[in-house]
Amino acid sequence: MKTTISGSLLRNAGSVCLLLFALSQGRAQSQAPADTRSLVRITQVKPDMVTEWLAIQKNEVNPALKKGGVASRTLLETVLGNQYEYVSITPMGSYSEMDADTPLIKGLGKDGGAKLLTKIRKCIDGQTMFVSTRLAEFSSVPKNSAAIWTTVRYRAAPGKNQDFENYLRTDLIPVYSKATAAGKIAGYSVSRRGPVQQLGTERLSSTRTKSPAWRREPSPCKCSDRKGRPSLSRRAAAWLPSSTSSFEGGCQM
Repeated sequence: MKTTISGSLLRNAGSVCLLLFALSQGRAQSQAPADTRSLVRITQVKPDMVTEWLAIQKNEVNPALKKGGVASRTLLETVLGNQYEYVSITPMGSYSEMDADTPLIKGLGKDGGAKLLTKIRKCIDGQTMFVSTRLAEFSSVPKNSAAIWTTVRYRAAPGKNQDFENYLRTDLIPVYSKATAAGKIAGYSVSRRGPVQQLGTERLSSTRTKSPAWRREPSPCKCSDRKGRPSLSRRAAAWLPSSTSSFEGGCQM
């Protein structure tokens, strides 16, 4: 497992996040499951404890996760949006993992894990954890990490889940695919919060780019992709009531 530190950004309309470090453990490549799960933790850190919390993450948590068998981890910091908010993303296999000992306990033992958690708790105000399932049908993830992620959070109107996924399939994803082929973005993905078997209303659409060129380019959702047709944003409005649409960053994997 190795740690890399870079000045990458994770951006959306409501927040910009800085990639602090990513862990990866070299292993033989194998075919990924059709829908890939990740465990996402969003943590609010006390302002006066940020330096200590980050040092704990880098020097104690990451080595413990490695010993506990975690193959990779990404940590992001929000720099425009909710201040002192951090997003941690780790891969997840089956839901049976939730019933087993945590990776920290596997790596440090019960006493060691408890001591480390005590140190972490004194640094934070709160934490939210959920499972994100990347939908392979709507995803084309780049082999190499892209510098910037632009992530949009959608909530479909009641009873409009299938209509919204049809919109993704026939309207949004073809635009992303074309932009990827043209080199404008490095890749894209769509994830569903929670188990894929439970058809919830929340989706996360994420595009990856290699540079801050998004500042000078209009979003594909705001442009008409065909002459005489309304923009993607206007077509999506039929399935996404404005009162339940929001933008967030740091939840796709």
